[in-house]
Amino acid sequence: MVKKMAVNRKLRIKGGVGSLCFDIINYTILALIMLATIYPLYYIVVLSFNDGVDALQGGIFLLPRKFTFNNYIEAFSNEILLNSFMISIARTLIGTLTSVFFIALMAYGLSDKKLVGRRFLTKYFFFTTLFGGGAIPFLILIRDLDLLDNFLVYILPAVYGFMNMLIVRIAFESIPIGIQESAKIDGANEWQIFSRIYLPLAVPALVTVGLFTAVFHWNDWFAGAYYVNSDTLKPAATILQEMLIASMSSLSNEAINSGTGAGGGTSTQTLQMAFVVIILLPILLVYPFAQKYFVKGAIVGSIKE
Repeated sequence: MVKKMAVNRKLRIKGGVGSLCFDIINYTILALIMLATIYPLYYIVVLSFNDGVDALQGGIFLLPRKFTFNNYIEAFSNEILLNSFMISIARTLIGTLTSVFFIALMAYGLSDKKLVGRRFLTKYFFFTTLFGGGAIPFLILIRDLDLLDNFLVYILPAVYGFMNMLIVRIAFESIPIGIQESAKIDGANEWQIFSRIYLPLAVPALVTVGLFTAVFHWNDWFAGAYYVNSDTLKPAATILQEMLIASMSSLSNEAINSGTGAGGGTSTQTLQMAFVVIILLPILLVYPFAQKYFVKGAIVGSIKE
């Protein structure tokens, strides 16, 4: 008996040492991955607060060598950058609300198991996600719809998303049919059932879809680069893309500008970093408030009972 207890004790010690080694290795690898992920963003923030002339010398790693707000002052005083920021805000708000509303309408209709051709319609909409006409035919379509150099080019092509519709539809299908039947007995019509019952009960799924859509609209640079020629209609992501690749002629002529601070200045590089921080900040501020709905909505939208 004593021998058996000694053996068990050795096994527990061995297992504890093995578990401890595994935890140390695991946490070390995770810490390195986290560092590799976070440091580039941290470096962008550091560079955005550094004097532009000083930043051209390099050697900045952990903290700004010559701290200044001039990059942000220049970013918000530049009419092109400020206007693009306003375009991005308007596009994100209007595009997200419009997309979520129409996706919810579509999901509500397809969630009705009595709908004639429901299975065919679902397969048809899914089939359209497998193939695309290509960039040139899509450009011709945008031109024929008179959407070139039009603010609606950001809204209309992005209204529908099949996967987003599935998330909302599954959330609607999880609502007991008895609630809908009770509402109809009380005299409620389809619109009242949709707006007063289904939408409030599916808030997590709607917030999840809304977050997906908002991030897409905020980060999308493609539409502004290929379907819009006027700088006054280009969103922030497109302006940033042009700055990073072509260094925008209007800004490259001002590679080093005298700043408003104590002899400080801005450069194209530090101005780009400041603009990246400005673009990232709204999403970072919104996500914590939407996180609880996002997690719940993603789970509900991915499981079908």
